[in-house]
Order: sequence, then C-alpha cells, then structure tokens
Amino acid sequence: MKECLSLYPSACIIISIIQVFESQAKRADSQLFAKEAIQHLEEQLNLVDLIISSVTGYDQQVKEAVKVITRKNKAPIEKIEDYIFYGRSAHKEVVEKLLDFIQFVIIGSDYTVSLKSQNIDILWKIFVHQPNFTQDQTQFLLFINQKRKSHNRGEVTIFTPQEQKHLFCQILCNNSYVDYQNMSSGLAKCFHTYFRYINRDEGNLDISRKKVEVIDFEQLLGMDSLWQICFDSQNEKAREESRELLVQIHLRLSEQRYDAAMRQQIMQAYLDRAMSLLGEYQEGTERKARSIIQAVIDLLDRFEGKKPIRPELKLMAQQYGNFQPWPIQILFRGETQNREARLQISQFESLGSVRQKCAALFGMEQNEFHMQMKSGYVDPDEDDDRYVKDHDMSLQVLLSPNITYDKSAHPKYLLSANQVYFDQLFSLLTKNSGNLTESVWNLL
Repeated sequence: MKECLSLYPSACIIISIIQVFESQAKRADSQLFAKEAIQHLEEQLNLVDLIISSVTGYDQQVKEAVKVITRKNKAPIEKIEDYIFYGRSAHKEVVEKLLDFIQFVIIGSDYTVSLKSQNIDILWKIFVHQPNFTQDQTQFLLFINQKRKSHNRGEVTIFTPQEQKHLFCQILCNNSYVDYQNMSSGLAKCFHTYFRYINRDEGNLDISRKKVEVIDFEQLLGMDSLWQICFDSQNEKAREESRELLVQIHLRLSEQRYDAAMRQQIMQAYLDRAMSLLGEYQEGTERKARSIIQAVIDLLDRFEGKKPIRPELKLMAQQYGNFQPWPIQILFRGETQNREARLQISQFESLGSVRQKCAALFGMEQNEFHMQMKSGYVDPDEDDDRYVKDHDMSLQVLLSPNITYDKSAHPKYLLSANQVYFDQLFSLLTKNSGNLTESVWNLL
C-alpha cells in the first residue's frame, strides 16, 4: 500500500484483519480491541498519513493515465466509475475503498486517531479543488456530508470539532479554495451542513430540529460567504437553497434574546444589503439581479409562512388529486368567534398544500394560525412535506390563532416606507429585460 501498488486489496485486507480479530476477541467490550489495534497501527506506521499518501499517489497515477489517453487521441472515457486506471479495481471502487478506510480508522478508533487539518487540505485539493472527474468531487462531498452513528457518540461526522471548524473557516469560507461562482449544488450543501454544525458548536444556532433558531445573530460565522453564494453562484439549486438558509437566519431569531425592535433592525439590515447589491446592477448581470429580488420576495413570503411545495409532492397531487377526495370540515376557533367551512382534500396532497388551502379559505396568512388534526399539532417544519395519507387524518381540521404572529411587523412595511427602494425598483423596469421586469413586478 505504501508504494501504491495494491491500494484496493491492501485496504480490504487491513480492515478484514482487524474485524476478524475483533470478532474473536474475548473481551466484554469488543470495540476496545479495534480501538487499540488502530491506535497501535497509527503509532507504528502513521496510518492516517499513509492512507493520505496512498490517495495522493493514486491521484497522480490517474492524472498520468489521463494524459496518456489524451496524447493518443483515444475516445473520451464514457463510464469513469468502471474504468481501471491502475491495478485490477475500477476507479470508483478504489476511491470508495480509500474513503471507507479513512472512515474505518477514525470511527473505529473513537476519534483517538483523527484526519488532521493538513490532510483535509490535501483531500480537498485532490477531490474538490482540482478533481480528475466531476464524479470524484460528488463522491467526496457525499462522504464528508454523511452523518454516521458512533457506538458511544450518537450521530457524528468524519471530523473532530476542531477539524470541522478548519474545514468551514479555512476552506469553505475561503475564495482561494472555493469558487462560489462555479459552486455545484453538492458543494453548496456541504457549506450549509457545516455552517449549521460550526455555528451550533459556537453557541450561535440551535439545530436540534428541522427548524433553525438563531441564538446569537451577531456572532454567526460564514455570513459573508453565504451572501456571496446566494447571488454569485451560477447553479440555480445552490442559489435557491442558500437563499432559503439566509432567510431562515434572519427570521428565526430566539424570542428570549431578540425583541420586536431588534428583529425589525435585523430585517432592515437584510433589505438594506439586498437593495445595495441590487444598486450595483449592470448590463450582463441580470441573473444576479433577479436572484437578489427573489431573496427579498422570499423574506416577505417566509414571514407570512408561504413556502414552495416540493416538486415531487406537487406532481403527486396533480396525478392523484381526483382519486377519492375526502370532504374535510375546517373549523377555525377564533378569539371572539368560530368559523366553519369545507374542503375536498386528496389523500395524496401534502399537509403543506392543506395549510395553503386553509389560509386561502379564510383569507389569512399561513403563519396567522396553528393547524391541528386527530394526532395533534401539525408542525410546518416537521410535517408539511408529509402526505395526508401518511398522517393520522380525521375528517376535521382545527385552526387556532397564532398569538405570536404580528402582522404589523411585516418586513413589507420596511420596504414600502423607503422611497429610495421604490425609485431603485422602478428604474429597473426601464432596462428592457423581460425576465427582470417580471421579477420586479412580482416584488412590487
């Protein structure tokens, strides 16, 4: 393995030897044997550095092989994952086994052996910054985004807390390592994942549920990079998911720490920054301008509780919307009076779609009420992407006022009160761009 002559079988044999001895170890805690064995190999051989050296050596072998293929004018390799560059194993299998080996060593040692920051830099350069193939980058990003189960730590990533912070602060938030303009959706997901982890560890975010809650907005790490990704990335999915996180960060502020006035200040700062970026519009930057306008629309929509229904959920509702619809009684229990109405609901609709229909039925915004069914409260973050058929559904939906929702604090009033913003938006209507004009009118 040290000479990069038999990477795949060497990794398989080392893992198998440890696993066999572990299964035969007559100890109360068999995990202890694997941990000791890995620690011993690390002490004797610098095992992690050896693996990284093997990855680097294999990367060079692939680069040389690709050069040879290019010089000989051979046809492009159609299925990279099945191509054998060196030895007897396909490329995808070799990369997968080397990454599995890293995982086996770190998780098996219970983090007494770690990857180390300098090796993270090497792996990032090989697989993300200068990958031989797009598939390599995708495979590596899946590897570092993956949540793993440790026998005594619960859900973990492959990195120690210090390594996570190095990855986020020194790599993901560094223009020399990450090209935000050409950022893929997978790389954006990696940024979002570690943005949450790092700010959770720093005490700035609570991510215990799907809903993100901001504990300390002013200390959040990576905000400038998040703003850049939102508007500079050419990848539509990367922009959309980054905008969604950016809006969540500005709206989901801890009620214990942030009063109404502080929330207004944070939303005002969001609008000021977005409109300032919009003021930099020049010919050829229409996509960025439309993305900025959409970020403002998203802030207004999410404040009201509006959010897009996932395409696959919408498609299911369209295909089976007329299949055995249920007549549902909708009862709104207001503070002064009750109101009642009926809806035809398909069991293949999402609960988010039901929420939208209830809001339209009573002329309310979606955040103005709580929704309850037979099984209890329907959480917008946890339940809205579930199908009606998968919920404990009765023939009645109960709605009750959300007393924490303050319509007077709507950020649209901050926007409409600023004449400079309006002048800026109306000036964009003169740019003779159909798509940009449509975006501006959607906001207005």
